[in-house]
Amino acid sequence: MQSNDPVKRAYAVELLDNLLTGKVKQYLFSLFEDVPANRKYEKFLGLLGWKPFNRVAAIEWLLGQEDAVLTAATVWEVGVRKLPGFEEKLTALAQSENLMLKETAELVLSGVNFDGTGQEAYNH
Repeated sequence: MQSNDPVKRAYAVELLDNLLTGKVKQYLFSLFEDVPANRKYEKFLGLLGWKPFNRVAAIEWLLGQEDAVLTAATVWEVGVRKLPGFEEKLTALAQSENLMLKETAELVLSGVNFDGTGQEAYNH
């Protein structure tokens, strides 16, 4: 199925067509159609019952999780990658009662250096 040779791919599809039945066949064939990768991705998400999402939607979802460690790690990643567009959410997290979330958001909003040069996040 992953061969660059179209003849080999065609034989693989024919083999699956002869071996598979029912919903398994329905679901698998939609993943191996000769369509662009982004369309296959959308179909796969649809099979899982998920809506397609992009990087921004994924980060927003991670920032909204109840797991404080996951959220703090996402905040830090936003800072490391200097991702724009999350300032409002980071500002809200800087007001969090959870000390880890609050301090992480404050550090990222302050523009702390992430590359090890200049002022470090903590001076212990």
